[in-house]
Amino acid sequence: MEGHRTVGGSQPPVAELVESLSIEQIREVVCSAADRHYDVERVVRLVAARANDDLAVLRVEVDRGLRSRRFLPYRESSGWAYAARPVVEELRRRHQLAVC
Repeated sequence: MEGHRTVGGSQPPVAELVESLSIEQIREVVCSAADRHYDVERVVRLVAARANDDLAVLRVEVDRGLRSRRFLPYRESSGWAYAARPVVEELRRRHQLAVC
């Protein structure tokens, strides 16, 4: 879990805290985060689809998240790129798996 910040110098890294949680506690955290943040929900759907080898979910996310049917001004394009990141990462993973 690279790149995750900790609050305060004496706090343990988030990766350590996650390792100490039970599966039920992790489910609670992920569901709560997904309810509040669409990008977390998107990643959960993509990972679940990968586990089931379901390309339909990936196709929907590509249509919804990558295809823009209009010109995007500079500021909007930055937001689009940020939102597209999980879908692009999933496409990269799928490609690497297919090549191996």
